[in-house]
Amino acid sequence: MIKHVLNDLEFFSFESFGRFPEVTNVAVSRKGGSSGGEFAELNLSLNAGDDPDVVLDNRARLSFVTGASPDLLTLGGQVHGVNVAVVPDDGIGGGGSGRFIPETDAMVTRAPDVPLVILAADCVAVSLYDPENGAAGIAHAGWKGTLGSIAARTVD
Repeated sequence: MIKHVLNDLEFFSFESFGRFPEVTNVAVSRKGGSSGGEFAELNLSLNAGDDPDVVLDNRARLSFVTGASPDLLTLGGQVHGVNVAVVPDDGIGGGGSGRFIPETDAMVTRAPDVPLVILAADCVAVSLYDPENGAAGIAHAGWKGTLGSIAARTVD
């Protein structure tokens, strides 16, 4: 894992993805965001009670790191389940807030420039890439998802 800092935002890249220049895969820490108090610093969730404008600013910071439009950030409404969503390249976003797919803990896409975002505290974010098919995926793997084979379901 390689640590980076850009505009005070701390994030990490992975050596294993280095051989795939067509993929940007990062994990962000909480350092470098705009949120204060219990949400300090880089809160990306609109469902936690933080100021929505501050969360949107944090998402814009993340977008800057990925090089993608904030409108295309795609987040799942994580419920510690095993639902996997296929994210299309339809250009539909959320007016600057990104896209939200309810009740899903994993997402896959073949669309370029569509960042898939998983929020994780004490769970694991599993990143996947299939270079033959140009498909990327990410899974939120808590203990229930792990027992339910969320990673394997995402690959399928």
